[in-house]
Amino acid sequence: SGEISLAFIANDSLDPYEAKSKSNQEIDRLMYDGLVRINNNFEAENVLADKITVSGTSVVVKLRSDARFTDGTVVTAEDAAYSISKAKSSEGMQYFSNLSNINSYKAEDQNTLSITLSNPDDYFENFLDFPIIKKGTDGQKNSDKKAIPPIGSGRYGFKHDGGSYSLEANTSWIGGSVRIAKINLVNLPDNDAISHAVSTGRIDIYYSDL
Repeated sequence: SGEISLAFIANDSLDPYEAKSKSNQEIDRLMYDGLVRINNNFEAENVLADKITVSGTSVVVKLRSDARFTDGTVVTAEDAAYSISKAKSSEGMQYFSNLSNINSYKAEDQNTLSITLSNPDDYFENFLDFPIIKKGTDGQKNSDKKAIPPIGSGRYGFKHDGGSYSLEANTSWIGGSVRIAKINLVNLPDNDAISHAVSTGRIDIYYSDL
């Protein structure tokens, strides 16, 4: 039908640097891309990055010029730098420790991000899978004064219409078209509710890393 339903927790954030629940963290993977993604061989593959050069403590990332957020705006090095600042302040999350070797960073121009490491790391590009959010869109609220997640460049964009929540396909996604046009988000606050929703068909799929 082009639609499926997944579980999420409405009282938890969908900001990738604030989400606490496993359900919402998995939803975030649909909404946000990193500069790279890690493949099944634990190797970094470029996503929003076009080229990454690691030399000693110097890292230079060239972003793809055709990368777009779900609102159609260009993904820039300023957005990547802002996302690093969010990641480095998200103590307790994996991105915080992954980027602890960063000493400084800045956007050199629209498509160039420079990073200086405290210590050389030939495999540092593997840590560049942190979610890129559009600068300044975190902390937004809708007309009902409810928090809405920051804008990402992933396969789906977040929609909130009254009491219903959904993800809609990002037609500008850098990875091409997606086969599922809409994902309905069902508010299920605990594992018992999720288990019941799976058995009754209220949601279509749920993943649990036992």
